[in-house]
Amino acid sequence: MSHSLPKTQLETSSDPYLELTNQTQTIKFPLKKAQLILGRATDADLKTPEDWLAISRYQATLTRHGDEYEIYDGITKNGTRQPSRNGLLVEQRRVGVVEYYQLFDGDELQIGQDPMTLIRLKYHNPQNPKFIVSSTTRNQSISIKNRSIMLGRDPSCNLVLDSPVVSRKHVVIDKVDGGYYQLFDYSTNGVFVNEQKVNQSMRLPDGCTIRIGSFILVLSGDRLTLQDRGDKLRLDAWEVTRIVSKHSRNSQTLLNCVSIPLEPGQLIAIVGGSGTGKSTLLKTLLGIQPLSGGYVYLNGSDL
Repeated sequence: MSHSLPKTQLETSSDPYLELTNQTQTIKFPLKKAQLILGRATDADLKTPEDWLAISRYQATLTRHGDEYEIYDGITKNGTRQPSRNGLLVEQRRVGVVEYYQLFDGDELQIGQDPMTLIRLKYHNPQNPKFIVSSTTRNQSISIKNRSIMLGRDPSCNLVLDSPVVSRKHVVIDKVDGGYYQLFDYSTNGVFVNEQKVNQSMRLPDGCTIRIGSFILVLSGDRLTLQDRGDKLRLDAWEVTRIVSKHSRNSQTLLNCVSIPLEPGQLIAIVGGSGTGKSTLLKTLLGIQPLSGGYVYLNGSDL
């Protein structure tokens, strides 16, 4: 038995919608209001069947944010957040009651863990579809006009950049009041605009170059173009030094003026005994640990 809404109700609309699946049953809820309550309660905006017991009477709250929706567990009643019974899970991690989880096209969540009763939620936004960078993608562009997009390694991102130095959800580009685009950095390794590191957020000038890990993108008007996916990498370490202080007066040199070129496609083994600095060198080359001296260059750019 299917509880799906009539096809014409969804197919003729470009509104975001939530798809819920319980074994072989599916429900599709178009999202139109600024705030919506999901649950089994009779007054829930998105009411699920009574026999879907994994879902609480008030399971979750969805709030529109720009062109997308945010979701948090439970509801707010009399100024107090009240969590659901089974929570919301993203990759087996429970979404907190206090913070929102930003939804993007293709995001999947789960309610409950019993395979016989769990509910799967999938968020769709036809106006803001996900775009995946493949191994053959070159100079491909996407429109960002009048929408917010997420770039990162997570499959739910609008632009998926598959690299270990790219955070799961690296940056958001959003159009703000005034008609210009603003970049918000949520990453570990940072993002660079015209070779300048972004400090939390930055207004994007037209024609600017955005570097995320090894990926280079160019903003032109309302389009974001992938100019270089960085699969031909050369990494150069020049007199790399790392010194740490274990005590107030004593310091220890972990790396001492290490220089090494890493050519594209080269297979290199780093061999040494325990405590000789192998992991420290790798973390320094990847930007996970800072330098005390020297430089690391990625395709000639100071990393």
